[in-house]
Amino acid sequence: MKRRNLTSGFFMILLTVLLLSTFKIQVFAQTTPKVSIVSLEHSPFINGDKNEFYISAKNYTGQVQYQLFYIQESVMKDWKLINNVDMVNGWTNPIDAQAPMIVDIKNLNLKADKYRFSIRVRRVGVKGLNKNKYGDYDDAYPLHFEVVKNAKIELNGSMEIGKTQLSQEDILTINGVENTPLEVDYKLHLFDVKNSKWLTNLTDYNMNVNYNLKNIPEGTYIADIWAKNNESQNKYDGFKLKVITINNTTIKVASLNLNKIASSLIVGGTDNLIAMDEPSKDIRWTSSSPEIAKVDNTGKITAISAGTAIITVISSDGNKTATCKVTVTNELTAKQIFGKYGDAVVSVEVSDENHKLIANGSGFIVNSNGIVVTNFHVIKDCSYANVTLQNGTKYEVKSVLNYNQKQDIAILQLSNSTNLNIVKLGDSNTMEIGDNVVAIGSPEGYENSLSTGIISGINRKSDRGNDFQTTASISHGSSGGALFNVYGDIIGITYAGYDLAGDIGFVIPINEVNPLLNSSNEKTLMEIKNKMTSKPIPENKYKYFPLLSDVPMPTNASYYKTSLSPDGTHIFYFYSVLLLPDNFVKDYYSLLKNNGWVLYKKNTDSNKEPLVYLIKEEKLIAIGVIENDFVIYGSIR
Repeated sequence: MKRRNLTSGFFMILLTVLLLSTFKIQVFAQTTPKVSIVSLEHSPFINGDKNEFYISAKNYTGQVQYQLFYIQESVMKDWKLINNVDMVNGWTNPIDAQAPMIVDIKNLNLKADKYRFSIRVRRVGVKGLNKNKYGDYDDAYPLHFEVVKNAKIELNGSMEIGKTQLSQEDILTINGVENTPLEVDYKLHLFDVKNSKWLTNLTDYNMNVNYNLKNIPEGTYIADIWAKNNESQNKYDGFKLKVITINNTTIKVASLNLNKIASSLIVGGTDNLIAMDEPSKDIRWTSSSPEIAKVDNTGKITAISAGTAIITVISSDGNKTATCKVTVTNELTAKQIFGKYGDAVVSVEVSDENHKLIANGSGFIVNSNGIVVTNFHVIKDCSYANVTLQNGTKYEVKSVLNYNQKQDIAILQLSNSTNLNIVKLGDSNTMEIGDNVVAIGSPEGYENSLSTGIISGINRKSDRGNDFQTTASISHGSSGGALFNVYGDIIGITYAGYDLAGDIGFVIPINEVNPLLNSSNEKTLMEIKNKMTSKPIPENKYKYFPLLSDVPMPTNASYYKTSLSPDGTHIFYFYSVLLLPDNFVKDYYSLLKNNGWVLYKKNTDSNKEPLVYLIKEEKLIAIGVIENDFVIYGSIR
């Protein structure tokens, strides 16, 4: 009897130990998070695409953090810790274990190759089961994937899903991926985040996906859309992911309002509407007259033509609406023109060879790489020039691409300028007397000044040609400025006005500019100045002086003008040399000797610059340097 009691007690103890062990194992399994990853089988990723995947933690209900490392297999140097600005020592912010967290790898700029990722997870506020130099953690998951150079289709952008907050009464609609051609078909899969389970092949490949959710349990899912060119033989050519929530009842919306009830736009303008009080982003937008104003699925309005349209937003449950009245006009106000194009009108400052400011004018940018239109008389006498944008940024004028002195037009090229705002050129032939206009320029140096008026005359004869007359204010400094029509198009260049009559100004029709923009006669400001200031050479005094054909061309120099000395006794050939070497004159002297010129004497000019005189038959020349120009000159007989 005692033996039986002892045996019975022993088995009871053994059973208790086993139960306790089992309980500990079960508790251990439930309280330790394991990494769960979505889209593993979707490798390869595409080089340059907005690649991403999702991770979550299973077997745990608290909050967790993740730490990610990666290595490029062909390099195999060191593991790299992903440490974005919102991380501490590579650990993400705390998140619910079963909530999907996006792993955005586009900023890693991964090149075509094979990669390995190591994704670690730890419980928040609990010491991890494992530890290394990067800290303690509970679980690690190895991930292998490949990045390929290109794909059959482009998949940049987000899927166009009608809703992300859905009920089992809804249809999950996917219309494709932004920037993807129409010949691409799509296929739907869902990943059950809570249960770490795939619901695959829910649809066949089709141009549009419409899937009834009545048999899908409520919860959080990742909609996994495969994309394939309809001519492709591949299983898929790319994929995109989107988190959605499915509820077993329809979400009721209490109220819905917009951030504005009215909007005024010009043709081509845009505005953004924001739905207020709506608990989700699953709303629909419609326009009563899309030919006047259309709206996209984010609430962005685009004005198409003049008229009125009503934009309506519909709540996710279909029970609430809000509206905005949109009025579209063709004409711009002066304020709208200034706001849209004011930063494309510039102030022009010109200076002499000593960089002393001698005048100022205006101009406007017609090409984002720094091509500026102004008046020729603004820049004709200067050695240097720069322009100032509305925001204060300055650019030097590199060259004059083209000009017409009689028409008083110059086309400037700025140095080191890209992505500048530009004006839009109109058709000056459409202007009539009485049309409203807006002038922007820098009168008297007051940058970006605005004035309004009308076209008060057309075909006004002047020394330069046919002009517009305007009542818009034009004064000193306005030269080269922009005259806009009510549609925001440039229709003229302001260039002259009467000081005592502020409502009489003159404008060059913009159509005269087009031929100069479409051709080239590039020169430096210095070349134009020298041409303007050079005296003509009398033909009857030419014959005894060596022509250019008698004198060899200096190496690394370019001829740009011939001029007469102020006293009329010498003639000059000017050559431009960008970087004048110390031995330039000596080397050219050797070149002249090889061409039959004989040394006559050496001397210095009034500035103590060295001169070398040479003769050939009856001809006498001297060679030297004036400032940075190499000069050949000789006596007139």
